Amino acid sequence: MEKYTRGNTDAYSYQGSGSPSKKSPQGSPQGYTDDMYDDFDGSMYDSTMKLPVKNHINRLEDNLDALRGDLDESRKNTQMVRADIMAIEHSMKEGNSEMMRAMMDECLRVEKEFRKMANIEKSENEFLKQQLRQLTQDKMKLQQNTLVLENRVEASENDVGFKNLHQYRYDQDEQ
Repeated sequence: MEKYTRGNTDAYSYQGSGSPSKKSPQGSPQGYTDDMYDDFDGSMYDSTMKLPVKNHINRLEDNLDALRGDLDESRKNTQMVRADIMAIEHSMKEGNSEMMRAMMDECLRVEKEFRKMANIEKSENEFLKQQLRQLTQDKMKLQQNTLVLENRVEASENDVGFKNLHQYRYDQDEQ
């Protein structure tokens, strides 16, 4: 029986007898190794080779049609995924812009409230400083009036002699 083996060109070549050659071509373009052909079964090879060429072509066309169908399905899936990604991206951008607007509005509100509170605090501080100055002036006036009154009382006591009389009675009570 005639057998075919793989040569350096990765094509099968005729070998007179025996089994297919297991020699691995060094540096073959497709990188075939001996391990790929360990399961080689001559009877299966012979049965597929006996099929008419039309059947091989039909099988190849069927495989191509199936691959084209898979390719079309993959393209549709890819388009669907792209559309989903774009929809998600759009919704995320809308959500981000809404959130950004809400944050900006909140920041403006807080800033306005802060300025209002700062102005209230500033006016209260000015009012308290003014009251403190007024109280300080009142205190100084009271101290001055107290000194003037003490001087008048002392002068009056000296004129009347009340202090001396009072001092005289106080001294006698102690004795």
